Amino acid sequence: MNPIHKGADYRKADLQLHSPRDRNWEGVHPEQKLSNASLEDIKAVRRKWASEFIDNCLEKGVQVAALTDHHEGVYCWHVIEELKFRNASFSEDIDLWFMPGMELTCKDSAQALILFDADITKPLFEKARNLLRLPTECYDDQLQGIEVTLLDFNIDEIQGVLEHDSELRDRFIILPNVTPGGHKTVLRTGFHKRFKELPYVGGYLDKVYPSDLKDGDQRILDGQIPAWTSEKRGIISTSDARSSDFSALGTFATWVKLAEPTAESLRQAMLAADSRILYESPNRPTLLVKSISVSGAEFLSLPEPLSFSHQFTSIIGGRGSGKSTLLEFIRFAVGQSALDVGDSKWDPTHDRRKNILKYALNESEGVVEVLIEKDGAIIELIRSRSTQDRIIMRVQNLEQAISPSDARKLFPIQAYSQGELSHLGDEKAEKRLFDLITEPQREALNQVEKNRLNVASELREHLEQAIKNWQYEKEYRKLNAQLITLKAGLDNTMVKLQAIPSETQGVMERYNIEIQTTRWLEQIIQEHQQSYDLLFGAFQNHLKLTEERLVAGKIPTAKVAQDLSILLLHQMETANDALRQLVTENQQYEQQQTELIINWNKGQVDSKSQYELAMSQLSQHKVELDQLKRLEREINEAQRSVDDLEQKIQHTKGAYILLTEKSGQYMALQRELQRLARKGISVLAELTDNLARAELSEKADLAELEQAIKDLFASSGVRADRLDKLLDHVATKDPIVGWWDLMKEVFFILKWNTTGLRETEKRPTLDLLDNIIDPGGLEKFCERLDIERVSRAITAIVRPRVRLLQKRGINEIEFSRASQGEKATILLNVLMRQEGGPLLLDQPEEDLDNRIIGDIVSATRQAKIKKQLLFATHNANLVVNGDAELVIDLTAGSISQIGAIDVESLRVSITDTMEGGKDAFELRRKKYNF
Repeated sequence: MNPIHKGADYRKADLQLHSPRDRNWEGVHPEQKLSNASLEDIKAVRRKWASEFIDNCLEKGVQVAALTDHHEGVYCWHVIEELKFRNASFSEDIDLWFMPGMELTCKDSAQALILFDADITKPLFEKARNLLRLPTECYDDQLQGIEVTLLDFNIDEIQGVLEHDSELRDRFIILPNVTPGGHKTVLRTGFHKRFKELPYVGGYLDKVYPSDLKDGDQRILDGQIPAWTSEKRGIISTSDARSSDFSALGTFATWVKLAEPTAESLRQAMLAADSRILYESPNRPTLLVKSISVSGAEFLSLPEPLSFSHQFTSIIGGRGSGKSTLLEFIRFAVGQSALDVGDSKWDPTHDRRKNILKYALNESEGVVEVLIEKDGAIIELIRSRSTQDRIIMRVQNLEQAISPSDARKLFPIQAYSQGELSHLGDEKAEKRLFDLITEPQREALNQVEKNRLNVASELREHLEQAIKNWQYEKEYRKLNAQLITLKAGLDNTMVKLQAIPSETQGVMERYNIEIQTTRWLEQIIQEHQQSYDLLFGAFQNHLKLTEERLVAGKIPTAKVAQDLSILLLHQMETANDALRQLVTENQQYEQQQTELIINWNKGQVDSKSQYELAMSQLSQHKVELDQLKRLEREINEAQRSVDDLEQKIQHTKGAYILLTEKSGQYMALQRELQRLARKGISVLAELTDNLARAELSEKADLAELEQAIKDLFASSGVRADRLDKLLDHVATKDPIVGWWDLMKEVFFILKWNTTGLRETEKRPTLDLLDNIIDPGGLEKFCERLDIERVSRAITAIVRPRVRLLQKRGINEIEFSRASQGEKATILLNVLMRQEGGPLLLDQPEEDLDNRIIGDIVSATRQAKIKKQLLFATHNANLVVNGDAELVIDLTAGSISQIGAIDVESLRVSITDTMEGGKDAFELRRKKYNF
């Protein structure tokens, strides 16, 4: 499903094309092989040509075509019939509008095109020919069209001749030939007075684009030479194609923004040429809101998709019609509604928007579905009130649940509500204001934030490993102390047993050596097995991943990919051989190891028997021998634990070094946030026409650091003023470095606590904390410090803060001191001129006076070239002179009508119901002097 909106859109148009009846036809004539053919045979041939004509239009991407043979339209009706047949044969109309027309040669040797509405009837077309006194008989059965003679009217008289007829009025448009130096052009020497008085809003060029013209000719058409005209003309380039192979068709096409294939729609394009006529394929924004549908709504139900223009959509209607509701439904689907973001402390619309969703969308059955176009891909987002913590995302045949936060990052849509912009100067809205100003860097900022979160996770992991290392060291010291004690007891016991025969002592010593050997064997075998398992697993993962990448059908067809896949397959074979060799050799090793251990264990049985026999013969030393056995057992167990701890210490000994190294990376990411913020705000003066400028504040956002300090010192009894002083000290000069200086002292305390040195050694001197925190409070802080609080503190960051300045003449004031109108004006200019995703605004005129509306209208016309705009508004000026491509007229929660301002019924609605509707159209009329 890819719905199409009903408003105006750019369409590739070629509006001067010719049929085989043209007397300058090039190539094979489709009717030349016919002799004594019946009228039906001729019609069949012409219908076949009409089919080929349509096919070539579609192949070349021409979406609006016109046949303009001299003074007749014989072939037009064959094209119209073929189009009707095709549209009736398929479920969707083909993407081609056809407008019948003629090329006229006037009495004053000036040429013009006359184009009619696509649905004009043949009798009405012929009526126009009769009014122009063209020959009634066109000799339809002949190969060539009628002989061209001059009309009885000058070019400036044609409009009056035809518009007096009520049936033809507003059903045609006349476009003079304005090709400099062209055949019968009106842009010729001595014609300037008549050119100035021509009652036409546009003209056409033959096989040339305006950019190819000389500077003087361009200035005439742009209305910059008063002797010719002071009004800019809408100009279309045409291919003037007339060959049997259709090779010239579309070669000088013009992209014209049209709502429907009518003369009135063309007239509107000529009136607003700057925003409705292009000479190259228009760029589409990479992110668009395509359509919305809503089910289970108590108000503004949209069971059928409501589509939006990729440029400027205006949502109009009286109060309570559903304008704000529609925008909030869109925000809900993309995770940007009042249920997801915002703050009622500064946003005056927040609670109202929450209530919109609460009352308009049924809690159990309400579902909003929005189609998004991103980089050409159509993505479906479905969100329901009952499961609003997740959004279902469908792309092609894949479906995945994402969070509202994920949706905001994937689809960065800017949305602001009625009156919200004027409150963004409030201190509580600082984050929202920062996001608005730095929006062009949003993707880069999000990537840095993503990287920061990854590094933060690594910091916590390294901290956890460092604490384990310190815990192992503490346990290691305890066990070493225990071993020293046990060995001293063992030495003392051995002194008591000096009377034992030397042979018996030898048995005891050999047995002790064998016990130590057995322990060493167990340890080395265990380590080898662990190492082998890791190596084997790594081999298997490597082979599995490579194999998955080389699945048939997934390898790109490019030669480099094919060559690399061959190399990888060869490498896999080598790796497989190595793995098999590894397994074979390990099996051999394990077999030999098993044999060695079996033999060793057999010897151990004999040695143990000798040991027990020797012990049994020393009954007079039973107390000492029992003590000896206990000590040897305890020493053996302690030694096993020490060996195990030595391994663990070895594995974790670099954790603190990694922690400090990673902290450097973490600080660098904070610097990058500052750099991107500075880059984002550097263009603010340009975006606001020097009404404002921005700079990074010397006072960074330390909110996370402040909260971290409070968490660290919770329940320590340290006074708030001491903590404030600590934060001030951190913020001195460079808070990013200052924070990590504090963290290093926190790490010292944590290590002092964790390693057990607290029990034996004096606390290390802390340059920062000892100078600021009182001794009693610091003592309690040291006692209660734990890994959870430190883990949170190390990921706190210094965020950049923007200082926005409003310019008043040569002076500057803080943005927060500007009036609501000034704030809204500045931020609207920023939003309009920034690069970025779709912009949703609810009644942006709320805080603006009429003097500013004109500037915003101008900004709107420029903005919609780069980004999609969806505005709910009461102001007709924004709609009419902002040249909205699509207007959605709402009444009491339902759609009254949809279309462009080209549509008469919508113009009536705008005039009758909107603030300043009649004045807006009058302003438009005056602007274009029509």
